[in-house]
Amino acid sequence: MRAIITAVGLAATVACGGPATTPKPADTAETGTPGTTPPTDTDTDTEPTGTDADGDGWTVEDGDCDDSSVWVNPSWPEDTHDDIDNDCDGLVDEAFTGVTVVEYDWDAGAAWLHDVDPLGNLDRTVPLSPAVAPSWALWMKPSLIPGVWVANDSLGVHLIDDTTGVVTELLDLEEIEWPKGIGDFGAFGVETHPGGYYLISTINALVQVSPDGTWDVVAQWVVDLHGDPSHEVAPVDLAIDPKTHEVGLFGIGGGYATWSENDGFVLHKRDDLFYGSPYAWVAGSSNEGGHFALATDVYTGENAVFAWQDGDVTALLAWPNADFTPVSFGMESESGDAYAVANGGWYRTVWRLYADGSGGAQLFTTGKDNDSAGFFGVAVNVEEGG
Repeated sequence: MRAIITAVGLAATVACGGPATTPKPADTAETGTPGTTPPTDTDTDTEPTGTDADGDGWTVEDGDCDDSSVWVNPSWPEDTHDDIDNDCDGLVDEAFTGVTVVEYDWDAGAAWLHDVDPLGNLDRTVPLSPAVAPSWALWMKPSLIPGVWVANDSLGVHLIDDTTGVVTELLDLEEIEWPKGIGDFGAFGVETHPGGYYLISTINALVQVSPDGTWDVVAQWVVDLHGDPSHEVAPVDLAIDPKTHEVGLFGIGGGYATWSENDGFVLHKRDDLFYGSPYAWVAGSSNEGGHFALATDVYTGENAVFAWQDGDVTALLAWPNADFTPVSFGMESESGDAYAVANGGWYRTVWRLYADGSGGAQLFTTGKDNDSAGFFGVAVNVEEGG
């Protein structure tokens, strides 16, 4: 079964409309050794909160999904043949199978999904019908329906069948009678929440959308793009941490906020509209957890994947080529690498950004064949049960 993982990494979570659980084998003696077969002892943890029963340095609160085995925790690599979630990312025996990108051609008025394998070969092309023109940009994320993307441009939220390319409209943002002051700038991102609904961010509100298209504003914050001191954050996109279900909102002026069902809206760093950095334009998350953004350091002009760490937004993965400007990205949780799409002149490209921060390399290019088309959304694909 192919699970589609973006920066959010929710494929396993939403495949059945709710949080995923890892199958647990029958209890056996702990016999695994490092570098060979991990143990299969998966007793339910009954120790007090904060304890580390297996002594592997990870508590349940830290993300250890089997506190009875030292060979199962978030730092352990995935074995793709043992039917165990070794790295506690919600997926079992997963393996990276490439990326899917969406392309739009303005002159032709047409759009496509392209699958690119891990070696940079074009595996498959599916035309979208009708074509979805990205008025701002088109970001693809896994939806509540297996094998279907949820995507947005500034005017609507759409569902895209990955097999047929059929596009259906979930929400027409031009037809909505928004509360006063909300939605003036359209939608800036869509995500699938494990609670069984979608979230879209406008510049000053978070909107919950049900599978039937009904909606409700769940959070609102102060935005004044003229630099009023009351300004809090103007997010350009949102991301959902698959481990905590916390929503991350990256602001246009270096700000950062979160929202959760329990804590509501929390402003962690206020935007600075004149000197704020980095300038973010698309957010995402890894299946290993956390919130990330593709952004520009306004002081150096350098592009990178940034993460919210230690109370600030910090550059992690450097962008390797100044001749191309990245548009969107997805995180691959096993390696920690990111995959980004970028357009330059007649070329549409896919790049791999290395987890060690050393830069990256081009994975795929269309060649010099069309100056009226561009790549937009990109998603990282994995296959479970490999």
